[in-house]
Amino acid sequence: MSIIVPEKFNPWNVVDFLREWIELADTPSLEIDLRSNLFCGTGGIAILASCLSYRKERGLLTSINVNPTSDIFRYLQRIDFFNTLGILSPEEFVRHDSSGHFVTLQSITTEFQARKLANEIVDGIRDQVTDIPPSLLNYSRFILEELGVNIVQHAEADQTGFGLGQVYNQIQILEYAYSDYGIGILKSLSKNLEFASRIEDDDEAIRLALQDSISSAMDSRRNMGAGLYEFERICQRMNGELWILSGKACIYRKYTKRKCVADKSLTVPPYHGTWICFRSSLQPYQI
Repeated sequence: MSIIVPEKFNPWNVVDFLREWIELADTPSLEIDLRSNLFCGTGGIAILASCLSYRKERGLLTSINVNPTSDIFRYLQRIDFFNTLGILSPEEFVRHDSSGHFVTLQSITTEFQARKLANEIVDGIRDQVTDIPPSLLNYSRFILEELGVNIVQHAEADQTGFGLGQVYNQIQILEYAYSDYGIGILKSLSKNLEFASRIEDDDEAIRLALQDSISSAMDSRRNMGAGLYEFERICQRMNGELWILSGKACIYRKYTKRKCVADKSLTVPPYHGTWICFRSSLQPYQI
């Protein structure tokens, strides 16, 4: 059995990938076909890493079919896709400093790793965007760390948690993504008895999680529930786009001049974890 990864593996095409993935996720043997002309954004890379780790955790055989002379193969090597997943991949190139251009794929199993990834992504933003206020950088650093910590504290499958970032200079776009193959937002929030009887579906759970001070923790002193709410505020300040996918739902929002100009609910195949992707222009921010 095999899955052909979409030729343009951007946030919009993640749903197309999941339609095939869900049918074959637990087959004893599976091949992932990466075409030579594949463009793989951070959102696609993050969720692919989580899916492959899901199979690895269950001892299922997975192979990757990719041309070793292709651009996508070299790119995946440079962002440590193979190394992070424990896949042997001899390198035949000289590594250069990636500062300000991309943040390699990183596993998120501890709060320290969540902090490290957040720092690297924000440092990349600082290097590429002129005149960005230090307060916004510090704010972003805190929120991105929270996204990673959420995987460690709530996913219940932190071995499948990953994150990375990328600056696409040619099109002046910043993009970063986080993904895990854990229990998802609905099950996580349902641990809090205050919400257990109020949430009917995944779409409602995501929208609830985007509100202030919403957490699965019964003790608000342990977790203030700031992660996704503050993440959306960052998206608003940066006039960005966000995708949040969990269970059978995906929320997409777009901001222009700090106003929400698009708010869509997408029905997706039942993905058991959580996937978050952010995209923004590198042009001057609306502060």
